[in-house]
Amino acid sequence: MDSWMLATLPLVGALAGVTLQHLFARRATDATHFLTLRTNAYIDFIKGIAAATVAQKNRDSQKEQNAIEQITDAKARVCIYGDAQVVDALADFHRGGPVLDTPERMRAFVYVCQAMRQCGSMRGHPVANSQISRLLLSTDL
Repeated sequence: MDSWMLATLPLVGALAGVTLQHLFARRATDATHFLTLRTNAYIDFIKGIAAATVAQKNRDSQKEQNAIEQITDAKARVCIYGDAQVVDALADFHRGGPVLDTPERMRAFVYVCQAMRQCGSMRGHPVANSQISRLLLSTDL
């Protein structure tokens, strides 16, 4: 081998290593950012439903309107970032209206929450529907 080739070979190797490291780091950062956006959309939807429910019970139309805006924003983000199972569960829930006035509607909401858990890192950590309904709806289903 020529001496110039021997001199440049480590430089080429270092350049390739730096490029690969940058690409892998960027991919990891993008994946983390996507998961954060998805998780925030899910949480904002649940918080919006909770806020709307409280506002409806208290007959506070202004807070109910604010909650509906929060729900609408969260639903849009779920459509973009959400897992297909969550989008399907959310669509099924909204077919009956975004209210929690009957046991069937409450079960549909719990199913949405379960779908959200299943698409993330909680997949291997099941929680009973009755536990979720007790925590979020103050009732056992």
